[in-house]
Amino acid sequence: MNAGGEVFAPSSGLRRLIPEAETVVKKGASLACLAAAVTALYLALVFAAGAAFGPSYESESLLNAALIIAIAFLLRPLRTGIQAFVESRLYRGRSMRRAGLRILASDMLRIFGKEEAALVLAGRVSGILEVRAALFLREGGTLTFASAAEADFGLPASIAARPESLDIGPELLRKLEALPCAADLSVLMQEFLRRPGAPGPKDAAGTLSLLLERGFAFAAPLVLKGGISGVLLTGRSGSGDRFTSEDLELLGICAGQAAVALENSSLYSQTLSIKDYYDDIIRSMTTGLLTFDPSGALHTVNRAGAAMLEIEPGRAAGSPAEPVLAAAPELAAMVRGCLSGQGESPSEREFALPGRPGMTVHASVSSILDLKGRTAGAALFITDMTAKKALEKRIEQNRRLAYLGELASGVAHEIKNPLGSIRLFVESLGENFDDPAFRKNFTELVIPEIDSLDSMLKDLLDYSRPSQYINSDTDIGALLRNTLSLLSAEIRKAGVSVRNLTPDAELVAPCDGEKLKRVMINLVQNSLEAMSESGERVLTVSAGQDCGYAEILISDTGAGIPGENITKIFKPFFTTKRHGTGLGLSIAQKIVEESGGSISISSQPGSGTRATVRMPLRRETEAGGEAARPAEDRLSMNA
Repeated sequence: MNAGGEVFAPSSGLRRLIPEAETVVKKGASLACLAAAVTALYLALVFAAGAAFGPSYESESLLNAALIIAIAFLLRPLRTGIQAFVESRLYRGRSMRRAGLRILASDMLRIFGKEEAALVLAGRVSGILEVRAALFLREGGTLTFASAAEADFGLPASIAARPESLDIGPELLRKLEALPCAADLSVLMQEFLRRPGAPGPKDAAGTLSLLLERGFAFAAPLVLKGGISGVLLTGRSGSGDRFTSEDLELLGICAGQAAVALENSSLYSQTLSIKDYYDDIIRSMTTGLLTFDPSGALHTVNRAGAAMLEIEPGRAAGSPAEPVLAAAPELAAMVRGCLSGQGESPSEREFALPGRPGMTVHASVSSILDLKGRTAGAALFITDMTAKKALEKRIEQNRRLAYLGELASGVAHEIKNPLGSIRLFVESLGENFDDPAFRKNFTELVIPEIDSLDSMLKDLLDYSRPSQYINSDTDIGALLRNTLSLLSAEIRKAGVSVRNLTPDAELVAPCDGEKLKRVMINLVQNSLEAMSESGERVLTVSAGQDCGYAEILISDTGAGIPGENITKIFKPFFTTKRHGTGLGLSIAQKIVEESGGSISISSQPGSGTRATVRMPLRRETEAGGEAARPAEDRLSMNA
């Protein structure tokens, strides 16, 4: 130690020079052997050529000897082979050690478990180099012990202890990350001790001193692009062999491959974790899931699917769709249709499951596509709809009971007024029967009231009892034109102009044409009545195709419907007219919804009202031209 407190260790420098001198001797011997081999080969060729071509060839050829020997030294394969031969003869143990390190570096890339990688690295390095080896993995700013191995070469008991963790600090961390290969710990410690008295270098030197005391001599960092992930520590060889720079370089390569193996193991663990998570999701689904490969063989089935179809996953795996889905042939047909490309994807159906009384399921099947968009199989989803259907049935019953209450209230209100008028006349009939004027008033007032009651009862029966539908292919455009023709007299009497935007091309919907015509008549008549006091009276009728539905729009330029009434217009007996039962729109809604369609009313007070009716189209319908556009577009186009 000098006056400044610096510590010098010339013996460590000498130890480093000894193995390098051995390397020089080895390479010198290799080059000498190479030169001798090339010279002998060359002389043999020259003398052979001289014997064949004469003495002159021999003298001229000697001029090229230096050039040929130089070229021979550039022949890397030859030089490498001779060097390996010399090394195997002069330094057999070192040659075997390097071969073992190369095999270890290759083997580390085939390991995917973190614990296995740590054990293999420490154990194999210890056995190959005949040293004590320990692996520490980084966790934040700390190196935590992962694994260790001891070579049985009589190491002193004083160095048997190992630290469980090392606080490496930022200075030592940066130094380790910058190392190109394994490094001598004593050399690193001297570098830190020679720096000015800052806390960082002193702490790093203290950590290195601790490692040297525990019998470790070399450190090989495990470095990836993201930084250092660990350090492999080794002691000096118990057999007396010293490490050359090539040995340390190979040790560094092994550490680098170990870093890759540990990163792969981390990614592999994450992949397994994600797979297990998705497996848990599929296993916990209440919807049944079955997947089939391109040939139609069952690949996977979750717990819900196995329970609904009463199949054993272990036995059913790999079986064709038909025997697996024997209890529900419709499902097998859906899967086959999806795989063959002849069915729709996704395809959906709802039906009672055979063999399971009372169970209703909703089934859908869709194609499984690979990254190139090719069919890689089919996924079948089965949802038990039994509870939902039971709930819907109860809701429908409650809704009908609520409507029944509204109907009873409406009927009582509607019957009360006509009956009151009739009663007054009947009570006066005995006193005024001989009065001709009384009899005339009786006839003019009572009979219309009876007709009103009859009409209301007829509408009430139409609304309350189940309807019988006679469905047929109905051309929506033709039906609308026929409706306008039937009401032409009323339209002219009301002074209304018509914008008829119905399509000429067929727009076919499978429905009861007469009942749908009744809906259209009701909507047109409502529009005519709404425009009775308007200045501009325009009725617009349009039809088009939108997402598999025929969309019918009927709009007017009437006074519109107040906001507080727009939510009540489909309720039975609600009306703002002086005459009418208030059942017209209720019946229209019933007809449309029971036909699989929908009806809605939108209105802006002072700007008119629009009625929208959507009816499912026949699947084969291919409307062209104007009919192919939605009715909304047709209205905006002609506005």
